[in-house]
Amino acid sequence: MILYLNQFLWIQMRKNIKSHKLFNSKSVSLYVRTFLFLLAFSILSVNAQIDSIPLSLRMKPKFGLKMENKNFLLDDQFSRIQEFKPYLEFGNRLRLGLGYCWLPDNHHYLPNNDSMYINIGAIGFFGAYLININDDWAAEIPVDFGWGTIKSKYLETIQNKGHYSFYEPSFIVEYKGFKFFNLGLGTGFRYTTNDRLVYSKNLSIQTIILRFNLKFTEIYQHLLQQTNS
Repeated sequence: MILYLNQFLWIQMRKNIKSHKLFNSKSVSLYVRTFLFLLAFSILSVNAQIDSIPLSLRMKPKFGLKMENKNFLLDDQFSRIQEFKPYLEFGNRLRLGLGYCWLPDNHHYLPNNDSMYINIGAIGFFGAYLININDDWAAEIPVDFGWGTIKSKYLETIQNKGHYSFYEPSFIVEYKGFKFFNLGLGTGFRYTTNDRLVYSKNLSIQTIILRFNLKFTEIYQHLLQQTNS
């Protein structure tokens, strides 16, 4: 399902790139305002439930794994950063974890150069607060940050290499009605610093987030029940 959503998003964004209508200054401003509104609303919700965090940390955690595609448009090119993030969930309120993110090879080419592309790899950490709407739906407010490297490559050969770091607050709505996994959709804003000798432009971008979330504790308990029955 994540693959189908990703293909649909790619097709729509490619159409809008050609028509130059999606990411003009007005639409970008609207996206940023929408993101800030959702983030502010979420922070107010967290403040209303802040007393539940210490209690959640005393509960036995559940183990999960988030796999995310963070889609973005830069230099009129549609690209995506992929993330692999194991985490611990405390009391259905708080998630803490780490992970690895990367921009795949041959995915984002340098402006005016269709032979040289950039590659990004970084280790990250995150904390996220869950707002449980009902039994099937939740909203999540994650904050991710991390450090790594950015490389420019030509025909699989590294030309330049430098530092890369990011900080990304986001807002994600997650459907948790399935027994062994959740699906999520959201948006974030990824603030970055990078070596300008490798890539001369700022890589700070708004992202559209597609998530597949495996619930390993539930899977393990189900397998244990099947073994004992």
